[in-house]
Amino acid sequence: PPPTDAADAALDVSALSTAGAGKEPPSPLSAFFKPILDGIDSGDTTLHPGCSLALAHVIYNASSRAGPHADRVSKRVTAALDRAQFTGRPQLLIAVANLIEVCPGGVVDLLPTLLPRLLASAGSTDWPTRKAAMESVETLCTRLDPEVLAAQREKIAEAVDKTKYDKMKPVREASALALAALSKIPAGVSEPAPAAEEEEAEKEAEKEAEKEAE
Repeated sequence: PPPTDAADAALDVSALSTAGAGKEPPSPLSAFFKPILDGIDSGDTTLHPGCSLALAHVIYNASSRAGPHADRVSKRVTAALDRAQFTGRPQLLIAVANLIEVCPGGVVDLLPTLLPRLLASAGSTDWPTRKAAMESVETLCTRLDPEVLAAQREKIAEAVDKTKYDKMKPVREASALALAALSKIPAGVSEPAPAAEEEEAEKEAEKEAEKEAE
């Protein structure tokens, strides 16, 4: 989904594909990402919400062109979410959801670092953060191949359960949507239990061993 917490969603980056024609820059989108990410990294906490929402806008409007930047953006996002002084968590989680939405294939390899932080955000004391976390989880479950998330299904379910009966209605609604999306993810494959025949054979072998010992 597009960024949900801002009135102006009309940022157009379509012209970037031809920016600097003839100079062959490595990526015109870098001109947008650099100042935004620098603002997210800034010690000025007043910049965090606005820069995080700007990142969400750029990612959404860039669509698949944001793919080559997924690794770089993910590293900066996870670093920001790990900082106790960071004040733009809800907006940054919207950016994460947008990245998953437009570049699902590009985030698969990033799940080991992104997913734990998304799930941890479900336990935040800040309700907009909890809501944004559930929106990210819903997007994750709808955009990625179910088999990719199967092994993490239980952990995701635990995070969703935390918000199922949240005191804030917007969080409960987002949680319900995340739960519906999660229901389509198969459970991870567990080790198969020994067949009944094998168990019986093991018991018989133990009895024979005991008899021989006598």
